[in-house]
Amino acid sequence: MEYALSHDDDGPPGEGLRESNLALRSEFDTGIETVYAVQDHALREGKSVKVESSSGKGRKVVCVADGCSVLVYLYRCKRADKTCGKWRLSSMELGHLNCSATAKPTKRQMIELATFTSVVRASGSVSASALVSQVQERDGISLGKHKRTVYRAREAVNEVAGKIVQRSVAKIPSLLAELERLNPGYTAVAE
Repeated sequence: MEYALSHDDDGPPGEGLRESNLALRSEFDTGIETVYAVQDHALREGKSVKVESSSGKGRKVVCVADGCSVLVYLYRCKRADKTCGKWRLSSMELGHLNCSATAKPTKRQMIELATFTSVVRASGSVSASALVSQVQERDGISLGKHKRTVYRAREAVNEVAGKIVQRSVAKIPSLLAELERLNPGYTAVAE
């Protein structure tokens, strides 16, 4: 899966996670986007959800805790021409009553946290303990029990950052050539 580092380092806590205001009949372009929205809502509440059943036309998302009443049904709309359209939240119960679930952030969710990404960008070899501490302090999300996922998310952020640097370095020769063209008589050199 490809990740992007598009959010600002100075954003509010939890920035990057999808909006937590889920509403009936909310529409999404893909089934994955709908599941991500429900996962992000659960994470903001300190809980975790899973996809209990999935097909090309629908998904059922439930809380990971037994006995919890959280239940979200997602289905794919049909257009007038009988082709598949957007995904829609058809019914949901979001109250975590009698719920013992705790947050279990996914790698994607960690990467989308502005705090997580900015700490990794500042020091690519930052320890998992330091990342856990920073995210807990700023975003109030505990990653302590999920260090394996923290390491994987850190490596994904470093990989994307490395690709950005490679693309930037690859542009230097053409920039130097353009400088020479715009400034006749000067020689542009990169060291």
